[in-house]
Order: sequence, then C-alpha cells, then structure tokens
Amino acid sequence: MFFHDRGHTVQSQGQSQGQSQGKSQGRPQGKSGILPALLLFLAACGGEDSAPPPVVVAPVAVQSVSFGTSAIELLDDLNATALNVTVAPANADMSRLTIASSDPAVFTIDAQRNLTAVAAGTANVVVSNNGAQIATLPVTVRNVRLYSIGNSHTWDFRPYGDFLTLAGTLGISIENDWHIHCGSSLARILIEPDQTCVASQHGNFEVALAEVAYDIVTIQTFPGEVSGRDEAQAVIDMVARIRQSKSRDARIFVYFSWPTNLAPDLVSMDYAAMWESADITPDSLFPTTAAFVAHVRERLAAENVQVSGIIPTGAAFNSFHKRAAAGQIAGFQGAGQIYRDLGHVNNIGSFAASTSVLYSIFPRADLLQTDLNAIPGFAPKATDPTDRQWDEATRRAIISVVRDEVDASAIR
Repeated sequence: MFFHDRGHTVQSQGQSQGQSQGKSQGRPQGKSGILPALLLFLAACGGEDSAPPPVVVAPVAVQSVSFGTSAIELLDDLNATALNVTVAPANADMSRLTIASSDPAVFTIDAQRNLTAVAAGTANVVVSNNGAQIATLPVTVRNVRLYSIGNSHTWDFRPYGDFLTLAGTLGISIENDWHIHCGSSLARILIEPDQTCVASQHGNFEVALAEVAYDIVTIQTFPGEVSGRDEAQAVIDMVARIRQSKSRDARIFVYFSWPTNLAPDLVSMDYAAMWESADITPDSLFPTTAAFVAHVRERLAAENVQVSGIIPTGAAFNSFHKRAAAGQIAGFQGAGQIYRDLGHVNNIGSFAASTSVLYSIFPRADLLQTDLNAIPGFAPKATDPTDRQWDEATRRAIISVVRDEVDASAIR
C-alpha cells in the first residue's frame, strides 16, 4: 500500500516487511548469497585481520672457498697464523661449514681459525660443507732457521746442541749455523770474515747469508779491542749486510753478553760495579756494560736502523748478582759464581745465557716448562770445578731475572 505525502511515495512498514520476508524465503537475490561463502573462507584463513603466512627462504649454498694464497708455510715456533677464508657467494650459509687440519700432529686449527705448528711436516687445511669436502689448502711446517754471529760468548749459550734441546722441550724446533771468531769484536769479524775458531756448515757469515734465507740472525757485540763507538757502528754495518743478503727478511737481534771478570777470584767479583760503571765514554775501550748497551740503542734509533730486539744477557747477570748478594738466591753470593774463568761461564751461566736468547726471540716460550733433566749439557761436569749443582730454586731464580730483563729491554 502506498501513501502520497507531499509528492513523495512511501512504502508502508508492514508491506515492506512482508515483501522482504517473502524474498528471503525464496530464491537467492543477486550478490547477497556470496557473503556467507566469503566469511567461511576468511574464517578458514584465520580471520579477516590475520597476517599472510611467512615466506620461507631457502639457504644460499656455498659455491666456492678461497684462502687468498695457494699454500701456507708455518714455522715451528709457537706463533699462531690467522687463516683467511672467503666464501662465494658472499651471502652463502656458512652454518654447516667446517675447517679442520688433515693431520693435527703437523698443525692445528682453533675455533678462531688460527693455525699453530706442532711438528715439521706437510698437511692440509680441509674445508667441508655439510660433511662434503669442498676445498683444501696445503700447509708446510718447517724448523726455524737461526744463524748466530759472535765470539765465544755466543758459543757459551751453546747453539750447537743444548740450546736446541732446550728449545725442543718448549715445543720449538730449530736448525742453526754460526760464525764464531774467538775473542773478536764484531768490528773485526766484519774485517776478517774468513777467520773463525769453530767449524760450521757454511764456513763464514758471508757464505751463509748469501746461500740461506734465515728466519733469525743474532749478532753479538764485544767492545774492548775497539771503542764503544766503533763497535756500535759495526752493529749498524752488520745489519746492513744482512739486509742486502738472502736473509734480508730475517728478524735481527743484538746479543749483549757480559763483561770480563777482573777480580782476583770468582767469589769476590763485583759484577754490578763493572756493569753499571759510569767512568766510560763511547770513545773508550771498555767491556760490555749498561752504558755501552744504551749507546748502541741510541745509535740504532738515531740512524733509524730497524732490529727486532736485543738479548740482554749481561743485564740478566747483573740482576742475578744483586739478588744473590742480597741473600735471595740460596748458595750464591754474586754473579762471579756463574763464571768459570775471566770471560766464560759455567753450566749455570750457560743456562742463563740460553734462556735469555730463547725468551728474547721466542717471547711466547714458557720458560718454567724447561726440563733440565732432559738437557745433560747443563748438568755439572766432574771435570769443571766451577760447575754447580742444580736445584729448583736456582732454576726459578734464573728464569725470573731473564724474563724481567727481556721484558724491560723490549724494543717498542
């Protein structure tokens, strides 16, 4: 029913409801039937406001591995070498990548990919992905090549055998040679290269340095027959000779030994008075003293001569002397008791010299692990009345003074 009101047509409420009910009970009307199906679909998907399911991205596989080198050479010297590993593509998944040594008896690899030599030999770095080997890198471990130039004070640290055994007890393997000119200064060694008093593999330093690429070279000073100034110049000249040789890349250490004993007997020797004497100048003829060491270091710095370090054996002897004189080392009154004559040292002195050389050039060495029982050369000899019996307190006292002096003398 319709009513006309002011020109508008208005449907009655009853009619509208009746018609609407009739239509809803009959056939579907247009798009109104789609709504329930849409609601059911949305409910099945988690509702109208649910987030879309996450996108799963497959990991990117490692296609190749490179090391920045075709091979690595390690020295058996306690030092670690970082391994450079690069994968391609750059976004590859490395979670299943493993890096290992094919022979841990030759070298090892730690979690930070540092390689450490164990013994001379050859092995490989092996890279595997999910258990499958994908790359290798050859590694060669060899002994450290050491060359020592000096006089009998160099021979007193026993490079011919006991020093090598001592290094071996700490995990360091050395093959070495030497140029020994007894009683000679370094200046004279430079002038008379053919003069030696101990046989060697290469005869003299000129031949050795020309034929072998040494890793380490020690050069010993011995002022007395020349002035301190001239001996300091000899150090500079010898460094230059080494840098022009096949051993140009060697680490060079200046070995400062000990002064000649001028006391009437070993016990009365005042080592500190000699070592710390101030009554000298660079132009004087004087033995190895603290002032001479300082002069050489000043000359090296002034002329920008680069060396890897010094070996402060004479300073270690002085520290030993002071502690012994103060009653801190049982059985010893001073450094005179580690001498065997005017210029050379007994078994205790040789051990002190050897450890000072060893710790200077291999600062990672744990000297407290030295095994004196494995080194018969440092045991007292019945034929030498100046040799002394070992005990643990003496060993620790020597190691203590050596470490203190080497650490204090480091070139930084």
